[in-house]
Amino acid sequence: MLKKYKKSKRGLTFSLESQAFPVGSRFIYRVNKNVCQIKIFRSESGNTVSRKKTGNKIKSLFDLRSKQVMDLMEQCDYFEIEQSDHTIIVRFCRNTKVSFMQKKRHDIGEVLGADCIGSIILPEEMIKKVSGGEPLYTQMTISDFLQIDEVSKKQLEKDIPMVYNVISLFSGAGMLDKPFTEDPAFELVYAIDNEPAACESYRKNIGAHIECRSICDVKAIELPDAEVIIGGPSCKAFSNANRRTRLKDHNDYWLLNEYLRITQDIHPEVFVIENVPEFITANEGEMMKKVISESEEYEVTSTVVMDADLGGYTMRKRAIIIGSRIGRINLPNVKVLPYKTVKEALSKVNAEWFNYSDVSKSSAKTIERMKQVPPGGNFKDIPELAVCNSHSGRYKRLHPDQLCPTLVNWRKLPLIHPTEDRILSVAEAIALSGFGKDFEVCGTLSERQQQVGNGVPYAIGRTIKNAVKKALNHYFCPDTLCRA
Repeated sequence: MLKKYKKSKRGLTFSLESQAFPVGSRFIYRVNKNVCQIKIFRSESGNTVSRKKTGNKIKSLFDLRSKQVMDLMEQCDYFEIEQSDHTIIVRFCRNTKVSFMQKKRHDIGEVLGADCIGSIILPEEMIKKVSGGEPLYTQMTISDFLQIDEVSKKQLEKDIPMVYNVISLFSGAGMLDKPFTEDPAFELVYAIDNEPAACESYRKNIGAHIECRSICDVKAIELPDAEVIIGGPSCKAFSNANRRTRLKDHNDYWLLNEYLRITQDIHPEVFVIENVPEFITANEGEMMKKVISESEEYEVTSTVVMDADLGGYTMRKRAIIIGSRIGRINLPNVKVLPYKTVKEALSKVNAEWFNYSDVSKSSAKTIERMKQVPPGGNFKDIPELAVCNSHSGRYKRLHPDQLCPTLVNWRKLPLIHPTEDRILSVAEAIALSGFGKDFEVCGTLSERQQQVGNGVPYAIGRTIKNAVKKALNHYFCPDTLCRA
């Protein structure tokens, strides 16, 4: 239920019955003007929950005083409160029935209430059309407004965007973040990785908001508010080589705990974990059970997607786990056909690309072995290695008319160019991952190769971004033009 409040120079004060926030407990709060809401969290320090007596009942009283709260209250007329076991969310909205004087310029922000921020200009002639020219003062509802033929819905969607804050953990070079940063509906407000070279790549491609430090040292109180958290804790612990015998002994195993810790403290509307497919099944699904049990507020879904099915060039598969407090989020079950080929990706690469000349030089012996492998072949085509029991990707030569196999660190295999006796350049690996010539990878040559090998293909990131955006728009403005 919406509650109207009086404008105040003090701030926002409200009371409610709350077992999670009893009188005398402590709390902190974050204001997010992008989506017109305040999140309140339990804390060991911060403001104190006061006491209010209503009849025979004692309620918890919250007094929020800051310039940010005041600014938000000035924009809006009503608020509603959503309470859970861990948080209180105060959402603000404007009155949907608006009055305006006939004049030459009108801000649509005065017409569209709810949580939409943005504006367009309505000409005087348009106002006369709906008002009949007389009287000079009229009222207009949103439904009335949408009947104006001259204003296209598509144009309004461009002019009235919602903006959702995103925190990126284990960010690497920013390959998962790239589709988010290209969409004006998202703002990347914080990122973290502990590899200096990867952080430099991130700054080149995404922004300077990344920190190079251990996630174990990060406290949620230091971080900005966010509607979305994305990231991929190191997948080394969940690989086939580790999962059966020494999963818990791997140094990276506990990094998932750090991801969940920050997610629990920030309380985003949505979180996304990407990892190797084995993440879902390792140790009889132990990690998935952990994610679900520690995310009680969230509806958690998981799926395995292949890059090529989503419009990419590779056979790379990733497990995508999405937790949502705003309704179940499923990635679309699609298959984009015909599949894109190696030739299509590599034909784009030229000397204008960053990392064009970044190619490891192979030994004479390795080159002689490469010469024996036909397109689509592998080590089995090399007589001296044919009897070995090895990975099918060893000495794999790409076939120009087929999909690219999973890109890991291709230098170690090695992965061979379709027509030349050499391994792929970094630029070629970037193209096969679905990125363009402006994506730059920094560091030593081996660090650059490893960053791309660790990264999420563009088509997978784009699919995640679109699904998350659709759910957020549906939740925050279901009855407005913000809905995608």
